[in-house]
This record gives sequence, structure tokens and C-alpha cells, in this order.
Amino acid sequence: MSIFCLGVNHKTAPVEIRERLAFAESAIPRHLDEIREIDWVAEAVVLSTCNRVEIYGAAEEPGKALDQLIAYLIDHFEIEAGDVEFYRHEADEAAHHLFEVASGLDSMVLGETEIFGQIKKAYSTAQTNGATSRRMNKLFQQSFSVGKLVRSSTRIQQGSTSVGSAAVDLAEKIFGQLDGCRVMVIGAGEMSRTTAQSLKSRGAKSIIVSNRSYDKAEELAAELEGVAVKFDDWADHLDKVDIVVSSTGAPHTVVKKVDVERAITKRRGHSLFLIDIAVPRDIENEVNELENVYLYNIDQLQRIADAGVAQRQQQIEICRGVIREFLDEKGIEAMAKVPESHQKKNAIAESAGSRGNEAVEESMSKALILGTRGSDLALTQARMTEAALKEQGIAVKIEVVKTIGDKRPDLKLSEFSQGENAVLDKGIFTKELEEALLRGEIDFAVHSLKDVPTELGDGFEICATLPRADIADVLLTMDEGLVSADGGDLAQLEGKTIATSSVRRAQQLRWICPGVKVVDIRGNVPTRIRKLTENGEWDGIMLARAGIERLGIYTPGQASFNFEGTQVFAIELPVDEFLPAAGQGAVGIEIRSDNEAARAAMATINHEPTFCRVTAERAFLERLKAGCQTPVGAHTWFEEDGATLAMSVRVFDEDSPDQEPFIGEVKGPSDEPAALADQLMALKG
Repeated sequence: MSIFCLGVNHKTAPVEIRERLAFAESAIPRHLDEIREIDWVAEAVVLSTCNRVEIYGAAEEPGKALDQLIAYLIDHFEIEAGDVEFYRHEADEAAHHLFEVASGLDSMVLGETEIFGQIKKAYSTAQTNGATSRRMNKLFQQSFSVGKLVRSSTRIQQGSTSVGSAAVDLAEKIFGQLDGCRVMVIGAGEMSRTTAQSLKSRGAKSIIVSNRSYDKAEELAAELEGVAVKFDDWADHLDKVDIVVSSTGAPHTVVKKVDVERAITKRRGHSLFLIDIAVPRDIENEVNELENVYLYNIDQLQRIADAGVAQRQQQIEICRGVIREFLDEKGIEAMAKVPESHQKKNAIAESAGSRGNEAVEESMSKALILGTRGSDLALTQARMTEAALKEQGIAVKIEVVKTIGDKRPDLKLSEFSQGENAVLDKGIFTKELEEALLRGEIDFAVHSLKDVPTELGDGFEICATLPRADIADVLLTMDEGLVSADGGDLAQLEGKTIATSSVRRAQQLRWICPGVKVVDIRGNVPTRIRKLTENGEWDGIMLARAGIERLGIYTPGQASFNFEGTQVFAIELPVDEFLPAAGQGAVGIEIRSDNEAARAAMATINHEPTFCRVTAERAFLERLKAGCQTPVGAHTWFEEDGATLAMSVRVFDEDSPDQEPFIGEVKGPSDEPAALADQLMALKG
């Protein structure tokens, strides 16, 4: 007596065939009786779902039983023999197939759990109707044990695999749990419906639906057990909900920043999560600058979903290894018992141990979670890091974390350590990322290195850098007359008003050109340029060239570029005359010091020349006890021999801005970059 499996699924047959072969639930007991009347078939279980129709059984001669079963199905469902191709498995091959199905490896959505319940129900129906005996009972009990084992010892269920599930997972991270969360759906299309259903299935309640067609709004509201509101009235309800799902198909934005600002003033600090799954986008991107407001668009959600799918695919062979080991150890005649070797085993990775091959192999066996800020530039740099790691065969999932600096765009950077608004000068763009590292929610964080404090928290370190971009600062202006002058002669700014968020730039500007007026500006890079083009009070703004270059806004050497239909002129400032920030142009990667797997993965993409230079620059800041908002310029370069590193610095007095800065320049062996900082400190006295 041997077991067998016969079937079709979403991989082998189109939906038209699966529909014709599907067993009506009420008719399954009758079919079980008919199947067991077939010669050689002793036991049977029928599994019929939208994605598969399978018959498992036990027979004295399984090959002949399978032939008879195919004839039975073709005759009963009136299908031409050439229209369908069944797969057929026997013995361990049949067991292995069932185990993969129970583990979610054979599902349309990899790792989904619904099939597990469907298998249990199919077995229960067969058992209740007397269609199973010793072999089927053992086989299905084993499938339940293996399915649980695979899910508990691997990451096959982790990671979002659709835009809707990505949105729901993010919502749970923001609110902790969705029980009691209130939802508003703007637009009654299929994407809105499925996302709202997912939110509802996780505990969300009080769903409001608004649509231009009120009839469709009422229809969806009834389906979701919610209420419909007129499209002109949705903004009146914005302060009463926690989550907004918008997908209207409108050719312009529907939800404006002013709408959200008005709502959050009534929310008393409660978070608001906005899911924009429309193309073109429904929600103004600027709402993401508001405190306690989280906005994700369809591209961001799709990237999360794609990373989730990739993460699950990385687990397939690991899951199959668990199944193979179970079969090798026990075989199909084994009692349904989880092998002791699996009780505490994590099938994803063993301990990384010492630095080396084991850690590299671990990092490549699962998707590492990359933490980043949500600005356009931060996401661009995160994707650069992701691409570099993928070239090394390492899968990455991007996780967006909002920092204090992102949540308080109303404050000057210098004000983060002053007065009643003090929220820690050190780490305003990194603190929450470090907290996520500490909690294990991310494996590594990607930063603009110039924004990273030199004194990291205990247990953290910068372990790698990407190749450095150009380190120069750029002056952007609407005044073509400024471009005609020598770009390096900042004396031309006499009497002009220049906006910048950097005290280093402000101090250097005033030192080079005492007559310049410097004002503060906040916001991400596109926002700052937009403010320049819309604000006639400023003559220019200053930004790092690396940022506008990485965003594709500016091409080096251009005298001007087009920004949203407006011509903007650019002046690149020579780095030996206008010193950049320490770490400017470098992307730094931060890890927990005890995460050897992450360290090993990052070592594969570390750019040693950049790491050497920024080590010297950051060491000098550390010796000064300076933060990223201390007015210090630092410039490093390699001498022609490549073995010598040089560094020039310019240090302004925070308390006495009119005082002449300390200026120093030193050289030393490139394999001892931190020693340059000591030389400069000795010069400074």
C-alpha cells in the first residue's frame, strides 16, 4: 500500500479548467465514496480550493489508481482529455508535495496561511466520512506538524507581499495594533476596497467611505459595514479617523496639506497615517512634513511589497530543507512528531560566530532590513545601498523610519538644543533609527554621513561607506547676474540674502562676505528649491552638490537647470575655498556592534578610500566634541602617492561668530587616518 497525489493548480491549469474541476463542498462526501469505489483506491482526501484541485489517497497499485482517477474526473466533469494535464506523485514525492502545500510554498501568495486551514478542513471532511485510515491519518497529521515547523523556524511568512498588505503592516507599526482604529476610504475602487478589507480584518473599525459617485460609496460602505459620506464632505471627517486610504483616479491631488493641517490641530498629537495608492497621486507629498503624519504612496508600498516577495523567495530552499530533513529522518511511515532537532532550530541562519564566511552566508540567506528616513534623498541613498548589496547576492527590505528632525520642520536645526524646544542636538536625524536598530526592527541604517553624530550611542558603529560623491557646496539662485561673476568669488554676495540650514555654511559665508544676510531654511531638497523659486525675498540657497546630483535635479557643470518649469542657476563652490562638512557626500552605514551578519554583509560593499577619508574627518569632530551642527569645515584628499592622506579644516567659534576661525592643514599615512585629527588638535592647542 502506497500513498499518491493527483491534481492541478494555478501553475498547471488556467482558471477556466480549475473552475470546471472544482468539487462543490456539499458534494465532497459523495465524491469520496465514489473515489473509494475505484479499483485499488483504499483511502482518499479531496482538497478543492480556488487555486487547486487535488486528491490524496492510498492504493495497492498507485499507478493504476491514478489512471482510473483521471478517467473518473474527465468523465464526471465532462472535460476533454487533451484539455488538462494532471500532475501525479507517489510515495515520498506525494508526501513532499503535500508538505510544500501545507507550508505555503505552492501557493499563489508565497507563505500564505489560508491553505493550512483548507487542508485541515479537507482532511476533517474525509475523516468524518470514513474515507481515511492509517496512512492518510499519518500523512495529514505529519503535514500539519511540518507546516507549523516551517512557519515557526523560517521567515516564509514575514514581509508584505502586496501593496495592501504593506500598507496594513505599516499601519500596525505606527499604531501598535489596529483594534479600534478608524478608517476613511476616499475613492471606491478595487484597490481601496481590498486595502480597507485588510485593515478591517486586522481590527480596524468605524470605516467611512467617500466617492464622487455616492451610490458606489454606499455600496462599498455596506460591504465594509461602514458609513458613506458625500465627496464634498470628506474633509470634515478627517480629524475623526486614524488611517486614510485614497485612490480616486483624479488627475490632480485631492488631499491638500492645508486639509491635513486643519485636521491635526484637533487630534491632540494622535498619529495620522495616509495611504496614497492612486496614480496620479491623490495626496500632496508635503503633508509628510507635518508632525505625527505618515504618508506612503503606491511606489513606496510597492517597493516594500517587492522586497517582501524577494525576502520570502529567499526562504524557499530553506523551507524545502526542513521538509527534506523531516522526510529523511522519519519517512512517510513516521508518526506525526516534530523532530527534536527542529525544536529550537532557526532554519534561516545559525549564529554568525566570528567574522568570516559563516556571517556572510547568514547575511545572504535572508533579506536584511535597511532603515532609512523617508525623504526623497534618503530613499535614493537607500536604494543605492540596496542595489550594491543585491549585486553581492544579498536581499534587502527597505523600512522607512521618521526621525525627530523630520517631525519638526518648523524648527531651525540649531534650535533642537535650545530652550523649550530642546530635543537633543545630537542625533536629530538618527536617534529613531538607532532605536529601531536596538529593537531589532532593522538590521542596518543608511545615513547621509554628514548628519550622523560623531559620538554614537553605546553599541553602535559606522561600519561601511558607499563611494563618495562630490563634496562641494552649491549656491542656487534665480539671479543670472550672480552666475556671470567668478563662481569662487563669494564677495559678490555683498548685500544679498542667502538661505541655508547649516551653521557651517552660514559662518563661512559671513566670514568670506561680511555683508551677506543669512536666513534659515528647512525641508527636504526639492522643498528647499521650491521655496527658492516661490520666495522672492531670497537671492539664493546653499545645498550640497551630492544631494541634488543624486536626485537627478542637477548635472555637474551645468550653469542652470529646469526645476518644475522654472530656470534655476547653479554656482559650484571650490572645496579648498569653501570647506564642506565632515562626511559630506558620503553615505554611511550604521549597525549594532554585535550584529556580525550585518557587518559581514556591509563589508562586501564598503568603499575603502571613502571610509578612510571620513574616518579622519569624523575623528577631528570627535576630538573637538563637535556635533553635526557645529560650524566646522573639513576637506580630505589623497596625495599622488596614494599612501598619504591630507586634511584641511576651518573651525569657527560658536559663541563668538565674529572671531577668526582656526585654520589648519596636516598630512600623514593613509592607513592611520585618525592620527590626522590628533595632529590638528595639537596645532589648535
